[in-house]
Amino acid sequence: NNFLSPVIDINRTSVHTIQNRINNSGSASSGEAVTKGGSELSKYITRKVELAEEADAAEIFLNVKRPGDTDVLLFARVLGGGDTSSIEDKPFVLVNPVLGSVPVSNTFQEVKYQMDPTGATFGTSTFSTIQFKIVLISTNSSQVPQLRDFRAIMAT
Repeated sequence: NNFLSPVIDINRTSVHTIQNRINNSGSASSGEAVTKGGSELSKYITRKVELAEEADAAEIFLNVKRPGDTDVLLFARVLGGGDTSSIEDKPFVLVNPVLGSVPVSNTFQEVKYQMDPTGATFGTSTFSTIQFKIVLISTNSSQVPQLRDFRAIMAT
């Protein structure tokens, strides 16, 4: 209509800006296998879980929505039964998904991980304390992986 002009109401205008703190250093699998710190910006470290009975295996489940050019890595560290040192002094170890990688998907998909700490990987055949670290990686801060329903089952 030629008799109307646009009106902008400054009192009701708002802008929401979001920048996800995420990166891809290219060395996450080795750069995060440390006791403290790491090479990636986006990570979640669980509290240490002290088990009532020692376990020798764990199954971990995550529901993941993973766009392309992103990834989700799971690390764990354990403290053997009778070990008097602190779990914070143990380095995290990469745990791979059962299917080999986290599937790219626009919907949440369940991803299963299995860890058997027997042998040289964890340095103990049983464990009484465990802690996890989840690392999120992306080359684009506007496309990030999302997680929900983290579950871990320890067994003997």
